[in-house]
Amino acid sequence: MKEVTWALISKYLAGECTLGEKEQVDTWLQASKANKKYFEQVKLLWESAGEQKTLEEPDLQLAWRKVDKATRNKVSRPLFKHSLQLAASFLLITALGLLLYFYLNHHRQLVAITGQQERKEIRLPDGSRIWLNENSRLEYPETFSGDIREVRLIGEAFFEVARKQEQPFYVHTGKSVTQVLGTSFNIRENGGQSIDIHVVSGIVAFYNKAAAANSLRLQAGETANLEASSLQPVKGRTRDTNFLSWHTRTLSFKNSALQEAIPQLEKFYRKQIILENKALPACLLTSSFEKRSLEEVLQTLQTIYGLRYQINGDTVYLSGGGC
Repeated sequence: MKEVTWALISKYLAGECTLGEKEQVDTWLQASKANKKYFEQVKLLWESAGEQKTLEEPDLQLAWRKVDKATRNKVSRPLFKHSLQLAASFLLITALGLLLYFYLNHHRQLVAITGQQERKEIRLPDGSRIWLNENSRLEYPETFSGDIREVRLIGEAFFEVARKQEQPFYVHTGKSVTQVLGTSFNIRENGGQSIDIHVVSGIVAFYNKAAAANSLRLQAGETANLEASSLQPVKGRTRDTNFLSWHTRTLSFKNSALQEAIPQLEKFYRKQIILENKALPACLLTSSFEKRSLEEVLQTLQTIYGLRYQINGDTVYLSGGGC
């Protein structure tokens, strides 16, 4: 029977095991009472950890041996016996608390958060780089130890993962898991409704943590979407050439109808754009805007289509002109 480690039990308790790992733990629990006892010890520490769940195995046995030693020599008188039991309970709580304190500080979790219109680059201890989009949160360890590298994401981020064949990289986003060795990809969580992934280079495995057997293998140029109500992600080809515009600050269009380009311009510049000339939506646009202001983009459209533009607060009006 394969060894069941603290890390695997932690994943089991968090509901992040693959189907095979869950079966491994269940089989191990049924194998002996000693296994069940050890599981309960780990569970006690795990639940005490709050948000800072650990992935490595502390010396549980040391804490329990201290309690066992304190309770081995029994005193016959009821009063002393009761006092000894209280002391043993206090020692147990203290030992576990200290063990957890030193362990969590040794394996400290770091958190990066971005606010409205704020973006941030994070360099991980393994050389990987992550760019957080606005209103996002990334949790990652101060150091990567053990057989895997794991981070947790809320929001949107672009990853460039350093290749380590012997230590795969996992991204937990909502109910999804992304497993990679070394690649680049973008993950976006859509307000708890769905999760999108776009692979730029390399190969990733993408799945619902509740149904790891339904894992999708994605390579460069492919995308997948996992709806909140679904166990199976849906695979597709990347058609949105501007999915990384928040990171690159570049918008590119090739024979795109204005009615398709306008929503992307609206999202990028946070303005509502109204086409007053009903002929404009069908006009085609081929252009690239790299780190351009809204005013510069509108001037380009004015030159191409002969239109006029007016900016009124958060609304832009395009009138006249044509294809």
